[in-house]
Amino acid sequence: MSLKADVLENLHHESGGPNDLADLIDLIGRSDLDRKLFDYLRSISGCEHVSAFYFPNGGSPKSVLAEGGEATPQARHCAQKYVDLFWRLDPVLPCSKAVPNGKLLFAQTSATDVANSKYKNECYTNVGVSKRLSINNFRENDRISLNLYRREDDEFSESSLNHLREISRFIFAILRRHMWKEPASVTAPPDSEEYARMLKERAPGLTDREREVCVQVLRGLTSEGIALTLGISINTVLTYRKRAYSRLCIGSQNELMRLVAFGPQLAA
Repeated sequence: MSLKADVLENLHHESGGPNDLADLIDLIGRSDLDRKLFDYLRSISGCEHVSAFYFPNGGSPKSVLAEGGEATPQARHCAQKYVDLFWRLDPVLPCSKAVPNGKLLFAQTSATDVANSKYKNECYTNVGVSKRLSINNFRENDRISLNLYRREDDEFSESSLNHLREISRFIFAILRRHMWKEPASVTAPPDSEEYARMLKERAPGLTDREREVCVQVLRGLTSEGIALTLGISINTVLTYRKRAYSRLCIGSQNELMRLVAFGPQLAA
């Protein structure tokens, strides 16, 4: 077996290309995010295609991203086959069961790690890839798996791995926001503690209630969902959100996320 797996803390380093990440944030909820995210990840890792899957706690996966530029049809075919037939045979799955909440799992696998011949042929051999980097983000009630595939037999370079470790937290935040863009509700992903910590660091001038409302905005909740979550009226939600945006000199959810991710200098 050539599987290599590392469990990491959610890293808080700045990426080498914040403007690129900021541009991706602007595309949340739009159909062209998938291609732009693929282009960004390819520029870092040399991957041929990417896929991402959402795993609810104890449930089967849902495909949330499958992109490869000109190879997008093959990427989508592989993603659908993975969801329908092969996810239980994924060699990364045993590693993922032991990872604590809030951690990241980086696992490198190759076609030789896949014991099932149909899985190997459908998702590796027939599409001309041999290496996969699987990056997994764990929350209390779910997991997102981001997978980058390469044609070459060599490993992902250490420099590309380090870059991906630095930006992974922001990539998963973008994917979660993109997933829950429509329609958001009180069942949105549980990011409250992390977003609250980041807001205290990036926007210390907010009041406690303004920060609470902004946390729920970052989670993707609607005004109705925020009102239900915090036990306040919708009008009160709108008032606190307006005050917070005014203090921060921003005007939208995406600008709020940019501020939290990169600081005030890149929020606008």
